Amino acid sequence: MANRIQLRRDYAANWTSFNPILDQGEPGVEVDTGRMKVGDGVSQWSSLGYMSPGNQGPQGFQGIPGQGAQGAPSNVPGPQGYQGPRGFQGAEGFGYQGFQGYNGRNGCQGPVGAQGAQGAQGITGAQGVPGIGGAGGEGGAQGYQGATGATGATGAQGSQGVQGAAGTGSQGAQGSPGAAGFTGCISGTGWTELPNGLIMQWGQVNPTQSPQYVAWPRTFPTGVFSILVTPFADGKRSGAVASYGDNGGSWPDPTTSGAWLGAGEGRVSSWEIIPFYWMAIGN
Repeated sequence: MANRIQLRRDYAANWTSFNPILDQGEPGVEVDTGRMKVGDGVSQWSSLGYMSPGNQGPQGFQGIPGQGAQGAPSNVPGPQGYQGPRGFQGAEGFGYQGFQGYNGRNGCQGPVGAQGAQGAQGITGAQGVPGIGGAGGEGGAQGYQGATGATGATGAQGSQGVQGAAGTGSQGAQGSPGAAGFTGCISGTGWTELPNGLIMQWGQVNPTQSPQYVAWPRTFPTGVFSILVTPFADGKRSGAVASYGDNGGSWPDPTTSGAWLGAGEGRVSSWEIIPFYWMAIGN
């Protein structure tokens, strides 16, 4: 009974997972891919290269071509000669690839081993002599070309496609309004209104009595905050605003429409008829 030799084998995934070190010259086969590696006694499985197949064997000799008799001159073509038998394919050449060089441990890689010699290519067989073909029959005369048919009428033009609807786009938001400017009447007697609603009024009076009633150029919508009176004369005189308590209630208190104003020598009871400037502030 012949002895059975089995190579070390396993699936490719198991070889990669265990990653063993094969002894020098020990083969290992992947049973699911058919590829093989040969160990060097040092490198792990993942560092070894796969074995490559051997070189192609020489080509077999080509068979002897058949001899076909030449047909007699005739309009009928002669029979085709017999095809010679197909030559035998040469045996596949065997050529072992050299082992891969050893890898250095944790350093420079060792030199790659020399590659095995390539097997000699087989001799190409001689090509058989082609059989002699029978003489070709004479070709018939070419028929006359028919006249060209008339061109058909041009078809009617298709109707124009419907135009697409016009695109619409919403208008952008309106920008915020600018800050309000100053309003008023700028003159010797006038007024101005600030953006925050504060109203300033002023004027010059040549009175005919003292105190003199002064109507504001513009009525204050809410109230009067402050009134300033400045005499336009030499001497120690001061301006004043008359109120209900002066002169036994003869003059009412200032209102949003106007006030009793005048000038004197520092006493309310000493009203004098002299020019004066005035300014009132309110809103």
